[in-house]
Amino acid sequence: MRAVVLLAGLSLRMGENKMLLPYKGKPLFLSTLETVLSLFPDTLCVTGFERKRIESILDCVNVPHIYNPDFKKGQRSSMIAALESSDDDFVIIPGDLPLLEKDDFSQGIAIIKEGKACRACYNGIPGHPVFIPKRIRNIMLKENLPFRTILERENIICYEAGAGSVFDIDTKESCKALLDDNLSILNACCKC
Repeated sequence: MRAVVLLAGLSLRMGENKMLLPYKGKPLFLSTLETVLSLFPDTLCVTGFERKRIESILDCVNVPHIYNPDFKKGQRSSMIAALESSDDDFVIIPGDLPLLEKDDFSQGIAIIKEGKACRACYNGIPGHPVFIPKRIRNIMLKENLPFRTILERENIICYEAGAGSVFDIDTKESCKALLDDNLSILNACCKC
């Protein structure tokens, strides 16, 4: 199984590249990436916005990456770039989930072994990681439909995970809550 960490976005709501914001003495995305690498040695990162800055960090930690030249078209284009990189099962994780924990992956790993797509949810709210078996990967590459539509049609399974699976850093408020370690604000920011 290949893990893919998405690092290409424009961070429009944040106003600056959220992947590079400092968190615990390092760029934010490294917290997510370290969790992913502890479970999936075959991890690939997709870069786009501020590519050189992010890729220089990835090179320092010896993590392979690909560049999505179409990153301005949105997350779907980065997912396509990733899905085209291998014909294996995939687990997709945005890089701005620094509170994601190893336990948030456990059920998903078991479910994908049965050939089923699944995603982490917290209190019924869909989050990440999203596990995509190669059968569905092939459909995603052939059909020009939103991935969410394909996954729903394929009866994606939602499994319960921690709050870190839905708490992404999209706004200055969510970033401040993260830095202040304020769980009540974190819950409000992710509508948990």
